[in-house]
Amino acid sequence: MNLISLLFSLLGLGCSFLMSNVALASDAPKLIHIKSDSLLIDYNNNTAHYQGNVEAHQESNHLQAKTLTLSKAPKGIKKMQAWGSPATSVFTIDPHDDPTHTQSDTIIFEPKKNLLSFQNHAIITNDDNVFQGHLITYNTLSKVISYPSDQTKRGTMVIEPYQKLQTKED
Repeated sequence: MNLISLLFSLLGLGCSFLMSNVALASDAPKLIHIKSDSLLIDYNNNTAHYQGNVEAHQESNHLQAKTLTLSKAPKGIKKMQAWGSPATSVFTIDPHDDPTHTQSDTIIFEPKKNLLSFQNHAIITNDDNVFQGHLITYNTLSKVISYPSDQTKRGTMVIEPYQKLQTKED
């Protein structure tokens, strides 16, 4: 594989895989725009490192971080990691739902595991529902959100009242 092929593979495939698995299907074929202060592509290790004020946008999907690293596997992306203080993202899964807002010190996406992880100071907000914890995971295939037990740090959940949900559906 030549350098140009690696570049397009890491840049396009990684972000489109991230955004299409956790967002609207209609957004998947749209262009992805990535801005950063610097970019380093490591051909030998099949990685791309975006550094400084990283912004990735694809229609209704947005990611902001200090650093973004994409690691390529033989077929697709092995892992995407974003770091920030915090790293943030906004995505819409269902066109009838409000966008989901996330923030944490680290966001990790592993496509082959269908796993999106938010580590350290993690907060996920959808409408008035809020999940907070040291580690929150989201399975993009089963659409299950969870936070594991920890003896020192407890997760919290705030769920909007059922009556409010019924009013929104009317």
